[in-house]
Amino acid sequence: MQKTIITIPKRYSVLVVEDNPIRHDWFRMKVPFCVISETVKDAISVLTYFDKFDVIFLDHDTVHHFVDPSDPKFLDLTFWKVAQYLKRTEYKAHIIIHSGNPVGAGRMAALLGPEARVTLLPFGSFNIEAV
Repeated sequence: MQKTIITIPKRYSVLVVEDNPIRHDWFRMKVPFCVISETVKDAISVLTYFDKFDVIFLDHDTVHHFVDPSDPKFLDLTFWKVAQYLKRTEYKAHIIIHSGNPVGAGRMAALLGPEARVTLLPFGSFNIEAV
């Protein structure tokens, strides 16, 4: 299967919202200048206090399995609150939702709306080139 190539200029600021340490290593190898947030609290803090990011890689589930939206702990087991923050603040960045959970990723994209620059690309379906 052919992977999508994402080209990111080295002058861009990049935030990765992801809790999987193996994926952290992969993103650091591909985009050594990225900032990684592995919790909802940290991601919202970084988004609040850092300069604006050009690209945000946003995962959905904060655990290593898909989270059912009917789960009472849903908000604590996903990065949904980060998507809500991005929507509420009308954050201007290219947001790449890299979740393997198609339902969760679709819900995030729908929340962010058609005016946001959102791309759905499950992790493993793309490669990154920093230029």
